[in-house]
Amino acid sequence: MIINDKYCFAFIHIPKCAGTTVRSPLQQFDSCEGAFTNRVDEHQALGPLDYQHIPLYTLRDFFKPEFEKICDYWSFVVI
Repeated sequence: MIINDKYCFAFIHIPKCAGTTVRSPLQQFDSCEGAFTNRVDEHQALGPLDYQHIPLYTLRDFFKPEFEKICDYWSFVVI
C-alpha cells in the first residue's frame, strides 16, 4: 500500500494482480516511506503481519489514520 499526502492518493496492493508492477513507479511518492511495502513484521496486537497486504477491515481497526486517508483520498487497485 502506498499513501501520498501531497497528491491525496492511495494505491492498495492486491496479491497476484500485477500490483508490484504498478507499485514500483509509485514508490517514490509514498508518504509512509515504505512502512506498508515489502515488510513482514511483528504487530503488537496482531502478531506476524504482512504489511503489504493488510485487509481493509484490519486497517480500519488497527491503523485508523491510514484507513481514514484511504477513505478520503483517491484510491485505486488493480484486479
